Amino acid sequence: MPLASGGVDLVLCALSIEYLTHPEAVLREVRRVLKPGGVLRVSVPDFAKLCDVYQRTGDINLVLGPIFGRQDYLYNIHYNVFDEKSLTKLLHETGLFRYHQPKRF
Repeated sequence: MPLASGGVDLVLCALSIEYLTHPEAVLREVRRVLKPGGVLRVSVPDFAKLCDVYQRTGDINLVLGPIFGRQDYLYNIHYNVFDEKSLTKLLHETGLFRYHQPKRF
């Protein structure tokens, strides 16, 4: 059953859009179903931070899984990587333009 346009208060995409071959299509659908003032919460592995981890440690094993996916079966791979700039750009391009960066720990 499809969701009505403007009928959803909150959409959570936790560690998921990096697995999509066309994340922009999914985010346009999220935009369609969100109520005005609705919230999209997104989390993705931060490629820039993963590069920092590798630069500091030199341990490639710490970053391979978050970058490429866990590959426990053929299609369990990341088709996309994001840093803050590229994710923000994608959100703007799909009409999800109000952006709040939470505090970093």
